[in-house]
Amino acid sequence: MYIDEFKEYLETHSRAYERFIDKAIDYQNRKNANRQVGKRWKNTRIEREAEKMWTDMVKNVYDKIKVNGKFKKRYIHQEEIEDWITFMNEYDILDSFSDSIDELEFE
Repeated sequence: MYIDEFKEYLETHSRAYERFIDKAIDYQNRKNANRQVGKRWKNTRIEREAEKMWTDMVKNVYDKIKVNGKFKKRYIHQEEIEDWITFMNEYDILDSFSDSIDELEFE
């Protein structure tokens, strides 16, 4: 599974994405409030930064799963994807990840 496929899978099969983005935007808004008036970011920049934070989080999780899963390279890519999904289901990765996002606090 490629990272973009993993990211899409997380976004469509877990509650983590929406919760993370809400928290990240709140965090970016708090940071933005502390900036000087002329240097404050527009909402589009805040949203981009929140998305970047999400992408960084997904990459970190992806890398950990990739190392720990020890997936075989397959001739048919769909079989690789199925291996990833099986691994994530077996170890309740989506639920654990979503629970971690629920507890996450930015400071």
